[in-house]
Amino acid sequence: MWHMVNIRVVHHIYILLNFYRLTSPWYHYSEKSIATFVRPTIAMNQFFHPEHLRCFHCHKTVDPITTGLKERKGKIYCQTDYNALFLPKCQSCQRAVEKEAVISIDGKLKGNWHKYCFKCQVNHLTCIYKFVFVY
Repeated sequence: MWHMVNIRVVHHIYILLNFYRLTSPWYHYSEKSIATFVRPTIAMNQFFHPEHLRCFHCHKTVDPITTGLKERKGKIYCQTDYNALFLPKCQSCQRAVEKEAVISIDGKLKGNWHKYCFKCQVNHLTCIYKFVFVY
């Protein structure tokens, strides 16, 4: 037989769990709420459990702080896959050009180059601070 004290304790626990369910953010992937002691990850203006935030291309878990997080057309990518898929490629080494690139103003040079990959075809010295002639 239940005593009034037990009913109050059970009722209090139910209210506490219901409070967490109602006040905690809802997560996009699993559609579950989470207790306030777990830190949510926010991407695309939605909350995610940290283990459910995955790269669309490689399906590895993405941590915005350590691995980097990029969003494109409603999909989440890790920094490595985003660079490989969407950044322009160097005409010499075919890797993504992330920062500074050598490009042609008049369009005679097709594509982008890393500064260290842009070399003279005769003596293979870098030409970044010299005049470059394209025929």
